[in-house]
This record gives sequence, structure tokens and C-alpha cells, in this order.
Amino acid sequence: MSDAIQIECMYSCPLCGIVKAKVKVNARVEGQDIMDWMTNVCVMALAADHEKRSPNCHPTHFGDIMIPIAGSQIIGGPSVQ
Repeated sequence: MSDAIQIECMYSCPLCGIVKAKVKVNARVEGQDIMDWMTNVCVMALAADHEKRSPNCHPTHFGDIMIPIAGSQIIGGPSVQ
């Protein structure tokens, strides 16, 4: 089991009609490149969730990707308490 802190992101898929599906994603850590995190962590988790929810849908893009930033020191980071 991973010790990574997770955040809750959401996505929508206009092709199959998924709207604001919530997905737990490993939070971005201080110093981690945002493009690396988006490509290799966030989008991969969202795509895996989409595949489970709608296995026959093969979108080329999502309608929305929502990443919480309130209370976080970095985009994609955990909220600071």
C-alpha cells in the first residue's frame, strides 16, 4: 500500500456522458514538475478510472479536468492544515 497523500480530482467525458467523476489521485509533491505530474500521475489515474466506468468509450480528450487548489501550496498538492 502506498504512503502517498491523495487528492480528489474530477473529470468529465462528453463522448460517453460521464460528468464530474471523482477520482483519488496521488498528490503532487514539492519540486515535482507539474507537466510530469499531470502526464504520468493525474491523467493516468483519470484514464484508468474512465476505462473502468466506460470500457467501450475511447475519447481523445476529456471535457474537463478539475484539480483542487484551495488550501494547497502547489497545484495538485495536498491541502495545508
